[in-house]
Amino acid sequence: MKVFKERPALIIAGVVALVFAVLVGLLATRKSTEGAVAASPIVGHRAPEIAGVSIIDGASVRLSDYTHANKFVLVNFFSTTCVPCVQEHPSIRAFAERHAKAGDAAVLAVLFPPVNKDDAKEFWARQKGSWPLLDDDKAIPDYGVTGIPESFLIGPEGFIRAKITGGIKEKRLEALLAAAKSATFAT
Repeated sequence: MKVFKERPALIIAGVVALVFAVLVGLLATRKSTEGAVAASPIVGHRAPEIAGVSIIDGASVRLSDYTHANKFVLVNFFSTTCVPCVQEHPSIRAFAERHAKAGDAAVLAVLFPPVNKDDAKEFWARQKGSWPLLDDDKAIPDYGVTGIPESFLIGPEGFIRAKITGGIKEKRLEALLAAAKSATFAT
């Protein structure tokens, strides 16, 4: 009992350190949610149309233009102020470049609020984004986006094949596309 009366700060510090160590251990050993395929009530349903003018080059863009061209489409909800969004950009760029050459898939990005078109244009130029970037605030509730980054893989028939939450790496994108290509999907 004498130790508790003489050194309460030391005891409190020890308890705090123990709690901190347990929390760090839990966080360090938990499964990453990066690129996780998430359940969503719209997976398996026709993808809501996304349409607008690309902030990057002023071109008119519609999701259905890609699906009518028999392409898979990765719809990526994005913000320049979102660290995981910025971190996943090189992987999405590599995916977009590879599949633009193959002609089998495309990427379409939608800005998540708050939208700063000038920042987005600057980021796209600096990071060499080669796909359309739209400011379509209707798409966010249509897809049920609650946070970013979130992406949706749309099949060439226009149906949502997968919802992906968190930042994603190129290898994971390729695996999801390969799985979607090999799956039969009734419309």
